[in-house]
Amino acid sequence: TLLTKIGRRVKEECEAGHKQGSRRNWKQVVCNSCAANVVCVTWIWLTQISSQQVSSHALDILTLTFIAHYACCTADTWAGEVGMLSTSRPRHILTFNQVPVGTNGGVTLVGFVASAMGGFF
Repeated sequence: TLLTKIGRRVKEECEAGHKQGSRRNWKQVVCNSCAANVVCVTWIWLTQISSQQVSSHALDILTLTFIAHYACCTADTWAGEVGMLSTSRPRHILTFNQVPVGTNGGVTLVGFVASAMGGFF
């Protein structure tokens, strides 16, 4: 993606110590789309297969759940891709102690803002 290409040199240095790097494998793709797929199958079952009358409110909730799932995925991606370019050291989300760039749970203001923007995108 475009966000992956921005600051590529900095990201490559950060990922040098990580085994896998920035490429997702099939297991990550399946896990990240699993919840949305369950919502889709449920929606199809309720509208096409089930003989019971389904309220439009229930279908609206399923639709919003699907959208919210991918908003969270986008927010997470943007936070990681943009947040690691921050000039400030990340702090752990639970302890607020400074942690190395790339640490799980490490957040920066830049990454937090990028996450919010990704969620609304």
